[in-house]
Amino acid sequence: MTLFDYENKLNRLAELEERMGAMDFWDDQEAAQAVVGELKRIKVQIAPIRAASSDFEDAKLAYEMSREDSDQELLKEADAQLYELQSRMDTIETQSLLSGKHDTRACFFTISAGDGGTEANDWCEMLFRMYLFFFERQGWKIEEVEKSYGSEVGLDSVTLHVQGDFAFGYLSCERGTHRLARVSPFNSQGKRQTSFATVDVTPEFEEREVEIPDKDLEITAFARSSGPGGQNVNKVAS
Repeated sequence: MTLFDYENKLNRLAELEERMGAMDFWDDQEAAQAVVGELKRIKVQIAPIRAASSDFEDAKLAYEMSREDSDQELLKEADAQLYELQSRMDTIETQSLLSGKHDTRACFFTISAGDGGTEANDWCEMLFRMYLFFFERQGWKIEEVEKSYGSEVGLDSVTLHVQGDFAFGYLSCERGTHRLARVSPFNSQGKRQTSFATVDVTPEFEEREVEIPDKDLEITAFARSSGPGGQNVNKVAS
């Protein structure tokens, strides 16, 4: 993982904006879309820092004015601004560590029940509710792509489209198997049971048209003909 470098990001942003200003920029649509995508991702990274820096200067000015004029109301306002800025800076510090190639992207988030039967289905739904609560607290937009229910309770699987800044970066560490060990409410003997659910996180990419030359395609046709005893026999013709 590479630490976030604000100055390098600013330089890269200026470089990309200069490229976008070229007369022939859109001649190569695929390359142009790649530049636009990178530009958007860099802006996502630097926008919070720019905003926090500007707000800090405003709060600093208000604080200095309140001391000069002995204005207690203005002093309280400046203190509140600085307190709010501290919380934002904590978030920015975390995001500065999310500097992977795809960390700024939205993502597709899938939870699937594993071994454990009904207990695993219930565990899958519990995870779904917990993650959904976290997504909502982050202010991310959630779209349900697919959901299948367990035979008795809970979920077999659910896939969500999670749209928000750094969604993939925050959630990629959740990949893997999640285990729950408890006295199962679905076990009539009250035995302790372990169940599993898996989480998969995939970054969302821009759509891109791909042309496959005919020479790279191999088309295989199947035909049925009658064999001994009236049985159908598959014949392959390429």
